[in-house]
Amino acid sequence: MKPKIPIGVKDRRRYVLFRVEPGFQGDLSDLLRKARSRMYGVICGSTIPFKVVFFDGSHGIIKCTNKSYNNVIFLLVTSLPEAQGYLRILSVSGSLRKIREVLKGEGKNLI
Repeated sequence: MKPKIPIGVKDRRRYVLFRVEPGFQGDLSDLLRKARSRMYGVICGSTIPFKVVFFDGSHGIIKCTNKSYNNVIFLLVTSLPEAQGYLRILSVSGSLRKIREVLKGEGKNLI
């Protein structure tokens, strides 16, 4: 049986919903990982965990911790080439349900 981790030990998660206009062609996850190691180095970069949950070229969701979501937003802003368009952070939430509500307001039905 898998041991349970107490709630106080786990980091709370945040979901960052963003939009890239007019669109981005490429691997966003790889781009963010390279930017993380370039900006923060290997040791400090390991304290900024993130996962690209969804990205379709225009809208994306990144899962991270509540302590590192500011750093993830910084990585998004600095790593996206200006020629590819501009970035807009639509929402930061602790649940995917709220992210879905914001996406429905955008006219998207993703997850």
